[in-house]
Amino acid sequence: MAALKVIYKNEYDKKVNENFYRYYMLRNSMFMYFITIFGIVALFMLVSGFFNGEDDKSTNVLMWVIAIIGIIFVPFYTFTNIRSSVKRDYNARKDTIEQVELSKEKILRHELKTNEKMAINWMSINKVVEVKDAFYFFLSETDAFTVGKAGLVQGTLKETRNLIETYTKKDKKGRSPFKIKDKEVIKELKALKKGRKNK
Repeated sequence: MAALKVIYKNEYDKKVNENFYRYYMLRNSMFMYFITIFGIVALFMLVSGFFNGEDDKSTNVLMWVIAIIGIIFVPFYTFTNIRSSVKRDYNARKDTIEQVELSKEKILRHELKTNEKMAINWMSINKVVEVKDAFYFFLSETDAFTVGKAGLVQGTLKETRNLIETYTKKDKKGRSPFKIKDKEVIKELKALKKGRKNK
């Protein structure tokens, strides 16, 4: 049975935000992975050509360019983008305190210093991901907000999971869009499930 209300109250946490950007960008940067793999293949071809005595200078120059872009430039650009995004958010939100209330009716985000409020219907949630330090609520592939676990002031993490699993929109197979990426939680849930089977 899901709790009636779970409340989190968090000051802006730069580390939580940075972890979110790493999660989001590194898992959605298919272009980065494609170019990096292409760069690795180019480097392999260069090394292979060297040992086989092949010496086509124009081809080698092209392979070096691809290798440098794929292995060095694209990953560097991605991580630089993460750092700049975190810095931008920090400058805009460093003094904010957000309270998030999760109930069966809705999710209410309340910025306490400005008194700005935003009510979110559970059916609007596209995906929820739990990591070690936070929950990531995705309204779309490009719009999300974080709820730091450290700010829990009412209710429990288990009750939070129950609310998410109960009230988010299910897919055609009846599955909730909730994914747990916290290794410790996964381990605990597996142990609990195993204990039930042994009874």
